[in-house]
Amino acid sequence: MQMLHKKLEASEKFKTEYRKSYEDAKNDLNKESLEWRRKYEETWNKKAVKDQVKVGTMSGAHEAEARLAASHGQTQLAWKKADEWKEKYVIAVNEFKANIEKENVLLEYPIEDVNCREEALSAELCNSLAEKQDKEIKVKIAKLEEAEQKITTLNLDLKGAQEKMDKYELELSALKLQLKNLTDKYESVKTVAHALEMQAQILVQDRTQMEQKYLSESKRFEEANERCKVTAEEVKVANKFVETAQSDVLAAQNSKWDASQLAIERLARMETAQKQIEDLERQKVDLASEVDRLRISEVDAISRVALLEAMVKERDQELEALKMKCEQRLSSMLGQNIMANGPSLHAELQQRKLVSPQVELSPDHSNETALGSEMETIAWGNGQG
Repeated sequence: MQMLHKKLEASEKFKTEYRKSYEDAKNDLNKESLEWRRKYEETWNKKAVKDQVKVGTMSGAHEAEARLAASHGQTQLAWKKADEWKEKYVIAVNEFKANIEKENVLLEYPIEDVNCREEALSAELCNSLAEKQDKEIKVKIAKLEEAEQKITTLNLDLKGAQEKMDKYELELSALKLQLKNLTDKYESVKTVAHALEMQAQILVQDRTQMEQKYLSESKRFEEANERCKVTAEEVKVANKFVETAQSDVLAAQNSKWDASQLAIERLARMETAQKQIEDLERQKVDLASEVDRLRISEVDAISRVALLEAMVKERDQELEALKMKCEQRLSSMLGQNIMANGPSLHAELQQRKLVSPQVELSPDHSNETALGSEMETIAWGNGQG
């Protein structure tokens, strides 16, 4: 009986530890879900920043195109100015010719000198205008080349930003999928946890019923022992009474016939005592059979407790295997996230490696159900016994 008490106490201690580990695993899963949600929000914020950068890059490209258009406009203005200078040159040449003709008329210069002077002035003015136009055209061409180079650079930056945006969108989709998977796992674990709590309550009720039945059986066993002792004492007294009656009958037969009535009465008392002895013998046999049945029930209970211990040990091994499996899966997932997100998340993910959530509990729901069924079978068997 003491051994059975110890087994029950050990089972209660294991149940408390299992509930504590379940609560720890539940808290770890809540923390991990919040962490993934925070990471998703950070990624979303980064995407918004990249969108702003993309808009800024596109506005820069538009500005470069505007500058290029302005440069083209300035070039057109330069050509217009050159045409104006050419027209002014023609007007100046005409005026100069008119003045020369007037001077020739007044001063009577030879026509050949006037033509030579006119050609020299025309060549000098053309050279100065050509040099000025060449300088302006070179400056405009340099500005155009610089603007085209800036546009090319901005287009490359825009293409790189677009590639980064596509990459971030893919990462965001992967994070959304991971968050959805974690949410589904959390819901499944929550459902399994509720089922385990119900099974734990059933086990507690079964344990209480087994303790009550054990106490009642122990009390009945003690009462049967007391009744056996009382019956043995009564049998001894009855045997002594029978021996006394037999001796009295022999004495009465040897003495006188007047004592025959007393002998008859004593014989009747002897028959009554004999019946009582037979009844007590039957009660003794019944009590002995009941004691044997109680002993068999005790042996059966001990064997069932040993079976429960073996199942608990197997459950511990399964929990350890699941824990290692979760750690390996978490390590692989963390490695993939580090490769995808870059070194900026390395420190945070290294801290997350320390967390050992027990996520994969749903496949063992059948084992928990089997354990609860076994406990119910034991309780029912003891009730029938």
